[in-house]
Amino acid sequence: MGSQIPPIPYRLPTLPVVVVCLLLFLGGSVPAPSQEVESRWPPMIEKVDQMMLEGKWKRGAKAAARTARQLIRDSWGPRESGGWLAELAFYRAVAEANLGNRGEAVWYWHVAQNLDPKIRTRDLSPYGSAAKVLLEYPLRPKGKAPPGVKVERPRPGGRFQMPEVPPVPKSVVQGNPRFERERTAASDVEMLIDEDGVFSHPIVLTPSISHPFLTYAVLEFLHETSPLPPARLDGKPVAVVVPIDIPLDYSRWGNRADGR
Repeated sequence: MGSQIPPIPYRLPTLPVVVVCLLLFLGGSVPAPSQEVESRWPPMIEKVDQMMLEGKWKRGAKAAARTARQLIRDSWGPRESGGWLAELAFYRAVAEANLGNRGEAVWYWHVAQNLDPKIRTRDLSPYGSAAKVLLEYPLRPKGKAPPGVKVERPRPGGRFQMPEVPPVPKSVVQGNPRFERERTAASDVEMLIDEDGVFSHPIVLTPSISHPFLTYAVLEFLHETSPLPPARLDGKPVAVVVPIDIPLDYSRWGNRADGR
């Protein structure tokens, strides 16, 4: 296999569904699922890796995306299990690079490194021509534009208009009580927003405040929301590198803003 899937770091008992629902209704906490439940994910991720090693790029890209969605929807894993999502984002980057989808490849390459910095040192040689694409786009330093990209510096005043990012709707995390009860979203994500309003080159500035699954879900939301109306200077669209506060849209959640 081309990579090693993070091990299952814990073992806790599983509660019946009725008990889980009752705990949530009463405002109680829900324990993480058992090792037997969580242990299904590494074999699924290994299958995606095998698709990559066999050069099944289209099938592998779909499998990586599908498995990531299932993982976020069904798992209440600990923070350490964010490594699973990093692996899946890495495979998505590899597949998209080999399919010639440079923008998609670079996006997931950077998402993977935000979730697990060790991804940047991964050996890309077993994965077709991915290295030719991905190694051209290292994770940029915080506050800096990617090489060769001209950006305007955000400035106060009427001449400069910042892009507006919509709040994250409940649908992004709906179905997973752990995320629905989070008090903060993956806020302070720094992005390059180009003249067309396309988001790229994400840097998660405050990853410690949120579960990595929520961070991934929010980044997916931004990726799917892009493009938005771009920043403007004197009425003309410009590229900017800006930190974005990404609130959960509590006004449409039907519960209190403090998550209780």
